[in-house]
Amino acid sequence: KATAKLGTMARTKENSPEILMREGERVEVRMELPEVLHAPVRKGQQAGRVVYSLDGAEVYSEPLYVQQDVGRISLAWCLEQTVQTFLQ
Repeated sequence: KATAKLGTMARTKENSPEILMREGERVEVRMELPEVLHAPVRKGQQAGRVVYSLDGAEVYSEPLYVQQDVGRISLAWCLEQTVQTFLQ
């Protein structure tokens, strides 16, 4: 299978959520993403999520979506890349 490194991702909202906290509480934000996605990958496909935790307890999460299509690598694509490399 062809694979593509995870590139640009889009969040579903423009702003982070507001979390009411007591003094001394801490928020951890982490992204859950695969090491690689197997092509083809389509724009809008869910590829992970952002998780917000308050003192170790998950309080909010939202999905991450792929921003552009990535097709499978084909023999034609490989030949085109090779020719372009030698012509530069």
